[in-house]
Amino acid sequence: MQISPNTGATPQFWHRLVHSGAAALRKRLTLATGALVLIIGLADFLLGFEVSLLVFYFLPVALAVVCRGWRFAVCVAAACVLSWIAGDLAAGAHYGSRLVPVWNASIAFLTYLVLISLLSALLGLQRELEARVERRTAALAEEVAERERLERIVLEISERERRSIGRDLHDGLSQHLTGTALTGKLLAEKLEERGAPEATDANKVVGLIRAGIEQTRQMAKGLLLAEIESEGLASALREFCGNTTAQFRVPCRFDGDDGLTVAGAGVANHLFRIGQEAVRNAVRH
Repeated sequence: MQISPNTGATPQFWHRLVHSGAAALRKRLTLATGALVLIIGLADFLLGFEVSLLVFYFLPVALAVVCRGWRFAVCVAAACVLSWIAGDLAAGAHYGSRLVPVWNASIAFLTYLVLISLLSALLGLQRELEARVERRTAALAEEVAERERLERIVLEISERERRSIGRDLHDGLSQHLTGTALTGKLLAEKLEERGAPEATDANKVVGLIRAGIEQTRQMAKGLLLAEIESEGLASALREFCGNTTAQFRVPCRFDGDDGLTVAGAGVANHLFRIGQEAVRNAVRH
């Protein structure tokens, strides 16, 4: 199971693009950052000191934060400020006091520091979110695996109990009823030899016991059903419907493709059990 956050798509994209271990890509982005500083500084010089391109330096500063972190971004910010001041001075800018360019440079540098701080915090939060999502994904995968394991255990226990009950019915109750039927048959024969009218009732009791034996065997057969192959689900259900009709005198019909195939014997067995339980509930109620 995989879960990917939809929030913060842009920082996540940059984080994966740059911090994915692609050293060559990071190197190219670092060179691109320096090139941007030079290009913007040259444009600032050519346009003259009357036109300021101070805001355009945000781009290399932001790129520096993404590709190398806040330390490198601080260095780039300092280079941007120096490039801006140097371009204005080279373009012929005059200041009434030496403190003016120092003040302007300080304000610009502090602005870049705020930008660096915000971007670093944003990327940090994004990395923390990704780490939480990964941990949560791993935890969910473990929970799903544990749930599937417990479901398999429950199904195995249920199947063992079914087989145990089926063996008890087949080897215990069925044999006991068979013995009872033989005893009743002997009793009926003795009554017939004496000409007792109760012989007819005794034969009826023997018939009822034999019907009970047949029902017990059918129940045991259903509980002791062998593994159904993935291709044999349709035939098994058809046979079960025929046995149900014969045993309970209730019309039961299977409508389906005889070539029905499911994904594995385990799924076939579970589907058969579901159909078996549904039919028995219908007959019971």
